[in-house]
Amino acid sequence: MHEDMEQDVELIKQVIAESLEPVITVLKQVMAKQAAMDEELDGLAKLVQEEILDGIENLYKTKERMSGISNLSSKYGEMFGPYKDFYSELTDGSDIYEKLYDELDELKKAKENWSDEDENSAISNIAEILKNKFEKIKGMGGSSPTAVEVQIEKTGTPEISAEDKLRDRIREMKKNAKDVRMN
Repeated sequence: MHEDMEQDVELIKQVIAESLEPVITVLKQVMAKQAAMDEELDGLAKLVQEEILDGIENLYKTKERMSGISNLSSKYGEMFGPYKDFYSELTDGSDIYEKLYDELDELKKAKENWSDEDENSAISNIAEILKNKFEKIKGMGGSSPTAVEVQIEKTGTPEISAEDKLRDRIREMKKNAKDVRMN
């Protein structure tokens, strides 16, 4: 031990700190660069997954669905064809085969071992339900169009035109048809 040992220790600390400072700076820069690269790789992985792989999967599912709908249309066209326009009117433009595909898809997911027999049974049940609803609504409306008589009563309130009353009556009939469809 010597008298200026404390000064020597301070000098050594200072020299070490000065010589390590560039190394520490470089290490900090490397760590920052690594963090930026990690962020860039995460963004790239997300882009590949969401834009490319998910896009391909969505295209595949869409093509599979469209093919399934087309197959249902050709396979069961005779059974559901007569109700296509009727169904479209009742459901505000929905396609009967698209809804049939969706319904069968739900049934397939609900049953573990789905078979052709299950499909045929489900199709027959759906067709029967649709036929019954069609007959029920057809029975309500009759086979010939009915005349609607509109009377305009003049009162102190603003007049409702005959067209507006007719529209209201048609809406009411349509609502009744939807209510029947739901039952």
